[in-house]
Amino acid sequence: MNISIENPGPYYDFCEKLFENYKDYCFESFAFLGVQQAAIDLTTSLAQLFSHKMSIALYGEMTPNLEKVAIHYSRLGFTVQRFEKEKSEIKEWVDGLKKDTLFCFFEEDNSLTGEINNVDKLVSCLDEKKVFSISVSYNKHMYYQLNSIKDNQCKILVNDCERVSVLVGKRFKARPLFAPYSCFWEEKNVEDFSDLRKKENKDLVLKSEKAISEAKIFFSENTPRIYDRAVLIFEEVDGSVLVSLLSETIGHQLNLPMRESLIETSSLCRWTHEKKMDWISSKHQEELSPQELQGLVVFSLELLERPGILSEIQEALDKAMKLQGEG
Repeated sequence: MNISIENPGPYYDFCEKLFENYKDYCFESFAFLGVQQAAIDLTTSLAQLFSHKMSIALYGEMTPNLEKVAIHYSRLGFTVQRFEKEKSEIKEWVDGLKKDTLFCFFEEDNSLTGEINNVDKLVSCLDEKKVFSISVSYNKHMYYQLNSIKDNQCKILVNDCERVSVLVGKRFKARPLFAPYSCFWEEKNVEDFSDLRKKENKDLVLKSEKAISEAKIFFSENTPRIYDRAVLIFEEVDGSVLVSLLSETIGHQLNLPMRESLIETSSLCRWTHEKKMDWISSKHQEELSPQELQGLVVFSLELLERPGILSEIQEALDKAMKLQGEG
């Protein structure tokens, strides 16, 4: 017997439990199964509430998640406004947004490199203009204290690619349209969506970055970043080759892109579904060349804490250079 009646009750019961973990910071909280589900679901609901507003704004590099939002709304006939950092200051840009701007979507940190974007002024300016701000924190919320959510604010907190919590302010009245029916929420664990606190190790990260002479350090000095990973550029080898060889050396089963948390690269040989990775370039330095993007590798703090890891990285690097030299 098949009784196909979808019940949103378990989802809202789940969100009530989740809210207990975030009630000191927001008006309400929701759970989603990914950044895109959260972004498209809530903004679609918001657009229905404010159907007279037909413009949106994007701030920051055109990352995959920003690009998907841009494509979605441009196809619906919305005007998509981009921040051009070379031409205007934040307040000037916000003041110049179209009067029918519904929301501004941006990211608080770079999901691959861990670079932190200072968005406090942007959030304040948008709040003053009564434009909804929708931000994504991939790692920042795990290391820094959360601030109280403003009335016009929505903050997407990513625990991993399948567990996302969303905190909203009092005026953000949008409600999930699709998430309540996307899975059996009664089978999910609230703690997997809750605030996961982690620790940085600046000394170990910086020491590790300087220890490998064949690599170029990605970050310039004093760049705001999360010290939970070392980011290096290997101009002589493809990052996917080094990642694969290092995984074999340490006996690590390499996961799929987006799911891997120990070691990753921006090489398109690994990210075969992506057409470009130039959004990774730090805003504090010159744009990376295609060769540098192919050789960029990220080593997690968990990996750097492994005894003898620098020797194992060197061993894998020597193998990679030999293989590519033979090729």
